[in-house]
Amino acid sequence: MTPDVLQNRLKAMLAAVLAAMAIIMAGLLLGGPKAALPDIAVPVVTRIGPAPENNQAARDHAGLIEQGRYHAAFAVGDGAAYGWSDNYATADMADAAALAWCRDAGENCRIVTRIAPATDMTHEGQALS
Repeated sequence: MTPDVLQNRLKAMLAAVLAAMAIIMAGLLLGGPKAALPDIAVPVVTRIGPAPENNQAARDHAGLIEQGRYHAAFAVGDGAAYGWSDNYATADMADAAALAWCRDAGENCRIVTRIAPATDMTHEGQALS
């Protein structure tokens, strides 16, 4: 085999390898195959206390119930104090966040609504958040 023939074959092999790598990279960058996340159906809403009566709090509460799909919580306190959280991996985390927001605005905060996902919140052994 002459050096020119060998060089041409090596160039052709290199071109084929580079083309294959480009196809693989394009597939990865453009969203290639992915594992499907679990379907989160209608969440389970648990009302622990009365819904807030303050206009803005009532709107936020209704929006959370309508849109919340992961662990979420709504807390109310004295006067117009309230706080809410959404998209947490656990109920405890959602409660803590809602209570923290509420306590920034007032005192005697308590959870009045919890939302939990209707399905398991893990995917391939990892907690979703």
